[in-house]
Amino acid sequence: TRNELVQNLIPIVSSYYQAIAQTSEMIEIFYRSEYEKALIKESYLDLLAKSYETDLAAGNTTLGPQRDDLQFFLGQKNMQNFASRGEWRSLVLALKFAEIELLKQKHGKAPLLLLDDVFSELDEGRQNYLLHSLADIQTFITTTHPIFFNELNLPYQLYEVEEGEIKIKA
Repeated sequence: TRNELVQNLIPIVSSYYQAIAQTSEMIEIFYRSEYEKALIKESYLDLLAKSYETDLAAGNTTLGPQRDDLQFFLGQKNMQNFASRGEWRSLVLALKFAEIELLKQKHGKAPLLLLDDVFSELDEGRQNYLLHSLADIQTFITTTHPIFFNELNLPYQLYEVEEGEIKIKA
């Protein structure tokens, strides 16, 4: 099921990434599971029994789907080895938009989107793309730079938190 989800996400994430980062490079996502590989040879209970002592010493389980991971490649290069913070931030946004799209397909409506300090590591082009992509999505954005909203041609409400008090801004 996880592999199937990842395969469904790849074209959507890649498309969003290309738009956000303004690039033609494709994103590839690989689902890595040592747990699944091990299950081919042995049953899950046998694997757990073998790792019991190690798990006890570590204070947590060392085997299972919680240990699975995703690897991201951009232009056939592992992003873990070369990607900038802006490229990672763009990827995270692309994943969020893909998640929203899949949820809309499944449930017929978009979920509420929460973005925390999303502007800090995006250049102006990526910031503009993000803001204009939110037109049909109810979104809460936290930022220390509300200036980003000055040029926005979409309805929004600005709140400011100062000394624990919430103030509505124009």
